[in-house]
Amino acid sequence: MRLQATPVDEKNLADVAIAAMDRALLAEESADLKTAVKEWDTYAAAYAIHSSLSPIPQSICYAAASYEKTGQSAKADAALKPFGNFTFVDCYRFRGDVLDLRGDWLEAKSGMPRL
Repeated sequence: MRLQATPVDEKNLADVAIAAMDRALLAEESADLKTAVKEWDTYAAAYAIHSSLSPIPQSICYAAASYEKTGQSAKADAALKPFGNFTFVDCYRFRGDVLDLRGDWLEAKSGMPRL
């Protein structure tokens, strides 16, 4: 409820990005993938301008599963690409989820980045 009631300054890129990330996560939880990827697109656009907008720099990795579930593999790979060395545990986890969704079980279990 708080996320829905918190005002967003549409002129503030950080506000827009964080609100989009929050809405994307809520939509994913509600199985509304269409809305989730729309919000992730908004977030990714803001993130591309300045990745330090988020207090959680690896948060772009959270978009990968939503993109993959909607058949947007190139966007899923791009969401993981900024962390090619996969120093964040969440990015490893989402990489495994994406590879699992692709049916690449061996690679998902290997732990070696290939994206």
